[in-house]
Amino acid sequence: MFDVGFTELVLLALIGMVVIGPERLPGVARTVGRGLGQAKRAMHKFQRQLEDEVRLDDNDRPVRGKAGPDATPSDEVEPPLQPREPEASSTGATRPSSDDRS
Repeated sequence: MFDVGFTELVLLALIGMVVIGPERLPGVARTVGRGLGQAKRAMHKFQRQLEDEVRLDDNDRPVRGKAGPDATPSDEVEPPLQPREPEASSTGATRPSSDDRS
């Protein structure tokens, strides 16, 4: 995960022994180890949930070419939406055009 080698671990242990002291070092190491373990489990759980969501999303989408032997590409793709024309009001009144002005 962090790509820490043996020499880095020895250096951290020596610094920890000087700063924390040899009596409290094992307890601190256990606490740090538990914290890293919990973080690792949480990351794996998050990854699994994310992969499951992606897998579910992929399963919901139609697969191209699976519509049937007689299907054409135009059968599989929906046409784009066309903008709607504004409807005239129900009173029948129309807007005067620029030619109607006097």
